[in-house]
Amino acid sequence: MNDSPAVSILVPIYKVEKYLSRCIESVLAQDFTDWELILVDDGSPDRCPEICDEYAQKYERIRVVHKENGGLVSARQSGFSISTGRYILHVDSDDWLMPNALSSLFHYAEQGQYDIVRGCNRRVGDDGGFTIERGRFFKGEVLGSEEYLEKVIIADFEPYLWGALYRRDLFRKETFEPILHVSTGEDWLTNIAIGNRVKKVLCVEDVVYNYFINSNSMMQQQVCSFEYADRVKGILEEITAQASAHIKHLVACNRIAAYINCLFIPELPFSRTHFHKVKSFISENGNEEDVRKLLDVKFMKFIHIPVLFFLYSRLYCFLFKYIKLKGNKRKVLI
Repeated sequence: MNDSPAVSILVPIYKVEKYLSRCIESVLAQDFTDWELILVDDGSPDRCPEICDEYAQKYERIRVVHKENGGLVSARQSGFSISTGRYILHVDSDDWLMPNALSSLFHYAEQGQYDIVRGCNRRVGDDGGFTIERGRFFKGEVLGSEEYLEKVIIADFEPYLWGALYRRDLFRKETFEPILHVSTGEDWLTNIAIGNRVKKVLCVEDVVYNYFINSNSMMQQQVCSFEYADRVKGILEEITAQASAHIKHLVACNRIAAYINCLFIPELPFSRTHFHKVKSFISENGNEEDVRKLLDVKFMKFIHIPVLFFLYSRLYCFLFKYIKLKGNKRKVLI
């Protein structure tokens, strides 16, 4: 291809042999055709590399990157580094697009000169049943990096990279560097990392994406440890170093909320160190109310009475383990 396409579609690929063709075919079926598809084989040990090559040999607009396994963020970075489109669309390899996804998102982006246009998604289960996620998050315009960052951090804006069209120059290759070794929450962190360049966002009702809920996937079986929450805190502080005091305060509140959530994860021991960090932070004027907005309020019960909070959190963990998890343990990320 001599001319750069309007849209570069980036698909990181690892152990999705069963679903990969569905994803690729959904791109080929788009009613908008000014695109390139970059398939990033992240050292997949199954037939995914062969499937990628087969499609690339058949279709000129499909390119393949084969690399050693480095994780999702590394794969996205590799795909971005060779992309040429004016816009970027991230697609997870076990998901697929609605037929008018590109035409819908591109129309809005060009018409309103938006940096990001985000549509709605269908959440599809193993049995093919689905629900449409429309009402959970903000819809409409977001103006300015401050409002955008606030909405992402307080979870009033979708945390995903998929399901949205991004102006290419929001990203840099180095955007991905601080997040390379993150294995959950990486989409959310990337959206924050580009925040200072975001000026205008539109969230629309159009359903553009199918998010596959695989009950056997890694994401359904893992939880974050206190150590992981601390690592994310360090990354957040790095990528928001130039942000306003208000955004830095919201980041601090978010991490306190993460610590509180960890105190109710049955796979984790009770951390007195992190509980004291929570108590110290929420004792400051106004902090408790801001933290309450970021998590399930039942986790704040007895927060000012250490003995009762300890007993309450341990009872919750016991009941959750044997009623919800049926005694099973999930993988703990460190």
